[in-house]
Amino acid sequence: MKEKLTPTEKSTGDMTTEPYSLPHNLEDALVLLENSDELREILGDRFVSAYVAIKRKEYKTFFQVISSWEREFLLLNV
Repeated sequence: MKEKLTPTEKSTGDMTTEPYSLPHNLEDALVLLENSDELREILGDRFVSAYVAIKRKEYKTFFQVISSWEREFLLLNV
């Protein structure tokens, strides 16, 4: 918005050949958000810091839970 950018045309092909990509996981996305001066200016330092802290805690908790798929296919087949 600040830079008055216009969206590019719709892409329908193989996007893996493009010079940019989305973050591969939540941690990568949080690092990008945390280091974005533009978003910190728009959303505020306090919001960005709180949001990143909450999402990191949720991400850590997520990896401490064994899913039903893991129970069925990993634990029971060892």
